[in-house]
Amino acid sequence: MPEIIDHIIARVICGEASADDILQLSRWLDERDENKQIFVRLKAYWSIKSSKNKDVDMLREIRKFRLSPSAKSVARPWYIYVAAAAVVISLIISAMSLFYVRSVNNVSAPAPEVFYTRITDGNRSVFNMKDGTKVTLNKNSSLTFAESFGQENRRVKLSGEAFFDVAHNPELPFEVTLDVDNDVSIKVLGTEFGAKTDTVKAMIFATLLSGVICFDSDGRTITMTPDQQLTYTCSSRKAVVSNVDAESALAWKDGLLKYKSIALYKMMSDLEKIYDVKISITDEKLTDPSVVVSGTFEEGQSLEQIFAVISRSMPLKWKKNDGKYYLYL
Repeated sequence: MPEIIDHIIARVICGEASADDILQLSRWLDERDENKQIFVRLKAYWSIKSSKNKDVDMLREIRKFRLSPSAKSVARPWYIYVAAAAVVISLIISAMSLFYVRSVNNVSAPAPEVFYTRITDGNRSVFNMKDGTKVTLNKNSSLTFAESFGQENRRVKLSGEAFFDVAHNPELPFEVTLDVDNDVSIKVLGTEFGAKTDTVKAMIFATLLSGVICFDSDGRTITMTPDQQLTYTCSSRKAVVSNVDAESALAWKDGLLKYKSIALYKMMSDLEKIYDVKISITDEKLTDPSVVVSGTFEEGQSLEQIFAVISRSMPLKWKKNDGKYYLYL
């Protein structure tokens, strides 16, 4: 990884990075605080070197720096440079930040394309695109688009999860490509829908609230209608469309957990993922699909508060032992 990240850092600092370079750098920075410190010091080191010599091999300087004493400690005169580099860090890793990425250019080539990427950390981000499309970007997600967005195309690239309220424009379809599979895209003219990528399982999800969307893969086009959800598995190239309550499935955009006539065991499975905790149903009667619940909860509510609300409509009891919840009658 150090060899790969050195190349990425070199391209980022020199202004020659791609959108994927920026995404990889952001993930590397988030892995541990030490990585952020290394980047800050490399940026400061570059500032000093480039100010003295404009013809500098950045990759070679990075490797030299890693072997130097400066890589482990920052001398006092560097503080000004470190502060400046910290600004660069914040632009990359903080929520609702914007940064630009330039592609490699040469004398005979046309002007490089400029890209912007919105990245969120532990908070959602809501913003408007140039064409009037409203985007709600979920936690730990990113959306990349060209500076020319809205002129010749309306193409964006999603990593994570987002909800799109697309401005209608029959001349320029709105197109979402997904980071887990570049051969897959979602195209719309003007509609409301959610899209999500799961990089671990290599899966894509699309949920339609209103309007129509077209899901393109391997030359196939699947047209979806409201209250449908598409699940696409990249490894098998298989897409499955099912009926859902789209408003409930997309309630996260409003900071809510919304369930409508859902089997209790399915709801608990969902809450396990959201709260990252194990929930065990010890009474078989509660695992019956006919045992359904409905309710709307705020994301900030605790599991105990959610269980308490459910217990008002059924004799549900629970206990917590060693960090695990047990549900019973």
